[in-house]
Amino acid sequence: MNSARAAGSNRRRLLRRFEPLLWLGPVLILLLVVVIYPIFEMISAAFSEMSRSGIPQGFAGFDNFISLFALPDLGHIILQTLLWLVAVVGLTLVISWPIALLLNQHFPGRVWVRYAVIVPWAAALVMTSLIFKWIYNYYYGALNAVLMGLGILKEPVDWLGSPALAWVSLIVVGVFVSVPFNTYVLLAGLQSVPHEMYEAARLDGAGHFSIWLHITRPMLRSSVMVAVALNIIGVFNSFPVIWLLTGGGPNRMTHTTITYMYELAFRSRSLGEAAALSVVNFAALIVIIVIYLRFQRKNNEVL
Repeated sequence: MNSARAAGSNRRRLLRRFEPLLWLGPVLILLLVVVIYPIFEMISAAFSEMSRSGIPQGFAGFDNFISLFALPDLGHIILQTLLWLVAVVGLTLVISWPIALLLNQHFPGRVWVRYAVIVPWAAALVMTSLIFKWIYNYYYGALNAVLMGLGILKEPVDWLGSPALAWVSLIVVGVFVSVPFNTYVLLAGLQSVPHEMYEAARLDGAGHFSIWLHITRPMLRSSVMVAVALNIIGVFNSFPVIWLLTGGGPNRMTHTTITYMYELAFRSRSLGEAAALSVVNFAALIVIIVIYLRFQRKNNEVL
């Protein structure tokens, strides 16, 4: 009797140990199907000889990577990707900071202003990109119409027709869709700062700039790092903005590695090279995440 009771107790303890799997099981299955399996297939394709229809033809070793880095356009496309990241992420942070400071103040209609700020982020990127494509249109675009109506322009400008203007136009859209999320991350950080610290600083005679320099800026360090890291990942993976507005043109001068990967796969039908580039992009994101985690750990140690 005692041995049967002990065996039943052991089974119950064993079942309780595996009970968390009942809750974690669906998440793990979803992770396996949506994340792990595609990564495995991506790496497998990068090291396989692929037919134009996407069927693996056998092991290719590093041939796809060798062919990829031999492409004459890859060098300047990598530089363009860095330009895209630095410009959009940098301008987004510069613009988001004062907006977050403004939204943290009390003024009439603040709720409605907060709603208005979040709209560009809530809208689908495809929809926003198509709207801006209409705005930039040479013949009937709203931007040319407004600037010509104000007398700033004498004739229409092809905003997407030259590499320099196309990059400026793309960066404007990239910043436009990135500012809301970054603003709300910084706003959440601002609202987590205890008001007592501001009140004590004012009693000590500190001015607005001194309060920002010695209280707000250090306390927002973690929020800024989160905003920058997530914005880098989002901007790096931004496909609809560039593809729908310029398609990487003119003359592949507005491609990033993400849009170039799509062109290799679906226009040039170079599926092996496209898979190799996807592995390179994935590795770049891993490096960004590792750097972020290292800075975050150092920041926590300082705090």
